[in-house]
Amino acid sequence: MWSSLSLLAAATIAPAQAGPSLLELEVNGRGSGEPVLVHRAGGDFYLPAAAFRGLRIRFDGAEVVTVEGAPHVRLGSLTGVTAMMDEAAQRLRLSVPAGLFEGSSVDFGQDALGPMTPSATGVFLNYELLASAGGGTNALNGAFELGIFTGASFGQTTAIADLSGSRARAVRLDSSWTFDDPARMRSLRIGDAISRGGVGGAPLRFGGIQFARNFAVQPGFVTLPMPRLSGSAALPSIVELYVNDALVGRQEVQPGPFSITSIPITTGNGQVQAIVRDTLGRETIVSQGYYASAGLLRPGLHDFSYELGFLRRDYARRSMSYGAPVASATHRLGLSDRLTVEAHAEATAKVQAAGVAADVALPGLGIAGISLAASRSEEGEGAQIGLRFERQSSVLSIGGSAELTSSGYRDVGSFGERLPPQAIYRLFAGVPTGFGSLGASYLLYQGRGSQPDAEFASANASVRLGAFGTLHLAGRQSLRGERETALEAFVTVPLGGATSASGGLRKERGGLLATATVQKNAPFGEGWGYRAAAALGGDTRLDGGLYLNTAFGEYGAEVSYRDDRLGARVLVAGSVATVGRELFASRKLTDGFAIVQVENHANVRVYADNHLVGRTNRRGRAIVPRLRAYERNEIRLELADLPMDAHVTVAGRHVRPYARSGVAVRFDARRSRSATFRIEVDGMGALPAGGTVQVGGRDVLVAPGGEVYLTDVANGDIVEARWSGGRCSFSLDLPAGEDPQPDLGVRRCQAEAA
Repeated sequence: MWSSLSLLAAATIAPAQAGPSLLELEVNGRGSGEPVLVHRAGGDFYLPAAAFRGLRIRFDGAEVVTVEGAPHVRLGSLTGVTAMMDEAAQRLRLSVPAGLFEGSSVDFGQDALGPMTPSATGVFLNYELLASAGGGTNALNGAFELGIFTGASFGQTTAIADLSGSRARAVRLDSSWTFDDPARMRSLRIGDAISRGGVGGAPLRFGGIQFARNFAVQPGFVTLPMPRLSGSAALPSIVELYVNDALVGRQEVQPGPFSITSIPITTGNGQVQAIVRDTLGRETIVSQGYYASAGLLRPGLHDFSYELGFLRRDYARRSMSYGAPVASATHRLGLSDRLTVEAHAEATAKVQAAGVAADVALPGLGIAGISLAASRSEEGEGAQIGLRFERQSSVLSIGGSAELTSSGYRDVGSFGERLPPQAIYRLFAGVPTGFGSLGASYLLYQGRGSQPDAEFASANASVRLGAFGTLHLAGRQSLRGERETALEAFVTVPLGGATSASGGLRKERGGLLATATVQKNAPFGEGWGYRAAAALGGDTRLDGGLYLNTAFGEYGAEVSYRDDRLGARVLVAGSVATVGRELFASRKLTDGFAIVQVENHANVRVYADNHLVGRTNRRGRAIVPRLRAYERNEIRLELADLPMDAHVTVAGRHVRPYARSGVAVRFDARRSRSATFRIEVDGMGALPAGGTVQVGGRDVLVAPGGEVYLTDVANGDIVEARWSGGRCSFSLDLPAGEDPQPDLGVRRCQAEAA
């Protein structure tokens, strides 16, 4: 834009024709604060082009001339701009249309997550042991996970074991190595994985390679289309953004056209509204309706997954059981705000299947979708068609789907008795109310071969009972085969903190059952929890449990009484891990985690996002489990737990860890001691007042009698004294002990030439 000046500057105003004045500019009633040299000629005003740039006023297409060697804009050539000279105030008052200002963008999205925190190198072993006894049988079972992490990748292998017999038996479940790329939102996994699945195909367990889009590594990234609002302001203004009449943000905008991006909307049918208030109190309202669904992608956004490997068989029964080679690919692409398309293909040597689908948003109605798939196998050729519709709103949510499959259709996961059903029909409806919500659903499943048909209708309601609690009602009726009716009503009552009680009635095939439960959830950090439950009726039983969370693990003991039989269970779960060179025991490490290092300061409370998660041990170490992977987590210390003489440079840090990986977070909390002493120079006596003492780059004045007071010093610091005509230096020798401010007495030093 600004480069066009050279093309427009064809005219020149002679200084004799232009009367220059140093004026303050006032734009749309608001002073700019900076005086500008304005030229007048022929009844018009000429302003420096630089002033327009500073005010963000566009002047492309206007007449630009050269005045005293600099480009100037003739105000009369700007459409819609008027100027009035205030001689007394030495001010030029301009009225500028909003459309002439540079455009701007207002982002109501979440704050930037910041860079990832590189993982240290380490290993962890999660374990969960369950010992049970009762009914004449004893059992000991375990689940284990071995993980390795470094940089931006992690590997893991899981297994289950039966340790109760004379011979222990273990089965490997999954083993893989994963590389995450948060910047590009994609992941590469080598080893055991589950395919994405897609049109005409269900997710598959396989061993091999998977390369896929992974939106989870950028929490808060919005994949669905978002409404866009635009407006203009002639003055600096405040924009208030409302989504479904709820205020979600407030930001300042500069004069000119603006567009609002990254609006935090909810799914379903809704309305966004922007209220623009300028500095003069004038108000403008811009609104737009939208329909958002997780089934849609933003225009140009591409979701994908590629898999290549071998099908997994006998999962959880055999450690190494793989079948035929398999290849799979899934693509989803947002073509517009209203249309998203998908394609999926999967193949083995015996079965090949492919399908396409489209989801389209219908303005004011909802979202509709259609899918078509075809297959070829030893059973011949087959086809599958699917139709779906949904509408979500604050008044009524309804939806349904139908999936019809021909007898010859097979997907890669079809084997043995697992065959695609003939048809599946689903319907649902939900109504939010002033007292809670109401809902109903219907399912018809028409099986194939030996698979039985099933047909169910269900309804549910949730009723708020004020501060007392919530009443839940539910019912289900089978409409095929043996007619079975199930009804349930129960009340949940909060008792304060993490404690709650519930009780209710349930009618099912076994008759009428009354239940009551009181429980307190164990805290996020360390502490106790419990649960006591009773059921009376056709299935009488009593249950009780006590649970403890510590810094080293999770423990539980449960007792149950049922049908005159007594049973007991003991649960022990935790982890042993290393981060860098640190070895520690912890609760199960299921997400990101950190080891906090506060050197040699014990019993210091450590918080994660303002939740107490533990205290440092005698070596100044604490483990912070359950950090949210890929998100910003704040870890901070309780400064009140540190000694008075501890000097802390930073009390809190933000970390953004990778999944299943550990980071080391070090806090510098060294002891800061003070000291007083008197300096005497050999042959001169006390150091003269007004001299200076330098230590650690800091200068301190000397008091009368050579008295010196120093703060934040350590044993071995070099002290250099200076006075008119001389200098001397010596090493600081602090006494052992906890005295934060020892008196070192007289320190002598030998004078040197300055």
